[in-house]
Amino acid sequence: MKTKILISFLILSLIISNCNALRKAGLIPSELDMARGLKAALEQGMLSGFDAFNDPQKNNFLKLLVPGEIDKLEGVLKLVGVKTNLSDVSNKLTYAMTNSMAVSKPIFIDALRKMSIKDAAKILITNNNQAATDYFKQTTSTALNAVLVPIVDSTLQLNGIKSEYEKMAGLYNAIPFLNKKIEPSASAFVAGRAMDLMFMMIAKEEQEIRAKYQLRKTDLLQKVFGYAEKEIKRKFGTNN
Repeated sequence: MKTKILISFLILSLIISNCNALRKAGLIPSELDMARGLKAALEQGMLSGFDAFNDPQKNNFLKLLVPGEIDKLEGVLKLVGVKTNLSDVSNKLTYAMTNSMAVSKPIFIDALRKMSIKDAAKILITNNNQAATDYFKQTTSTALNAVLVPIVDSTLQLNGIKSEYEKMAGLYNAIPFLNKKIEPSASAFVAGRAMDLMFMMIAKEEQEIRAKYQLRKTDLLQKVFGYAEKEIKRKFGTNN
C-alpha cells in the first residue's frame, strides 16, 4: 500500500514538475497569462459591443418594444377606449434606455479589472461558454440597477412618456381576462430591459471570442485560447 502511494506521489510530482518546466519555457500559459489574455479579449469585445448602443435606429436588436404582444396590447386598449401611438411609446422608451447605458460601461470595465487571477482561469477553462457573462451578472447587477433607474426615470419624465406608459400599463393590467400582465413601472421596465440587453451583448461577444480564431490578434491571445481549447477538450471532451 505504501509503495502504491509513493509511486502515485512520484508520478504527481513529475507531472507538476513538467508543467512548471513548460510554463517557464513559455510553452503553456501561466495563470497570470490566462488572466491577462481573457481580460484583454473581454475588454475588446465589450468596448465594441457597447458602441452598438450609440445608435439604436441602426440596430433592431436595441429596439425597445412595449412589453407584451404589441398587436394584442393595442387591440385591448382600444376596447377600453384608450388610444395611444405604441410606436412613439416604443421610440421614447428606447431613447431612455440607450441614454442610460453610458453610465453602465465603466461598471463593467471596473468589474473586469477587479477579476482575480483565479476567477479568470476558472472562466477561461470551462465547458460553460457564458462563464464570463455569469461572472458579470453576479458582480455588476446591483450597481447597474442603482445607477440605471434614476437616469431612466429622469429621462422618461422629461420626454413625457413615464405617466403615459404607466397609465396604459395600469389600464391593461386591470383587465380581468388577461393572463399575462405587463411591468407597471416604466423605469423598472426600461432599466431591467437595458440590463438584459447588456448581458445578452456580453454573452454574444464572449461566445465569439471563444469560437473565432480571427479575433485572437496577439500572440498572447493565441497562446491562451489555444491552450484553453486543448484543456477544455481534455477535461470535458468538447471545445465548448
